[in-house]
Amino acid sequence: DQAYLMEGSTEYTMRPHIDGVADRIHAFNPGARFIYLMRDPLSRVVSHYRQLVRKGCEKRSLPLAVRHNSQYLAIGYYAYQLRPYLESFGPETLFIETFESFIASPAAFYPRLFHWLGIDASVLPRSAGKPLNANPDAIEAYNEQSYRVRLARMVTPRLRQHPRLARLLPQVAIRWYRRIL
Repeated sequence: DQAYLMEGSTEYTMRPHIDGVADRIHAFNPGARFIYLMRDPLSRVVSHYRQLVRKGCEKRSLPLAVRHNSQYLAIGYYAYQLRPYLESFGPETLFIETFESFIASPAAFYPRLFHWLGIDASVLPRSAGKPLNANPDAIEAYNEQSYRVRLARMVTPRLRQHPRLARLLPQVAIRWYRRIL
């Protein structure tokens, strides 16, 4: 009984690494509509990098990562990313805006979006203007040695207190450590 069912993912526009998404969505729902927020390309690269570092998936410095992984730059080629959606669904099905305009004035952004959706534009969501999923400001490369040192400092004193546990823990700790990293 709802006007819209919404779902979001950045993976819908990660060509060429994830391709054919627009075709699969069109096969599922040819009447789908899309909200697409573009971000300053450099800020987007830095945010993407920070997220991968935080997840432990990126171990290189930012310059090396960008130089050796084309995904960092390809995702920010917005015309390239949107072309399949424009071809499959048409331009009237896309609400395209900048992330910066959204952040600068949620009170102005939401009425434009809601008007495009054809819903009550007078309601401002409670979360408007509050950052969600923000990455830390510091850009840091993965440092395997620092993880090992922190793990050793955490585990070693406890092992001395429990000699039986000390014999069992190395295999468990190794599996746990590998899974996390």
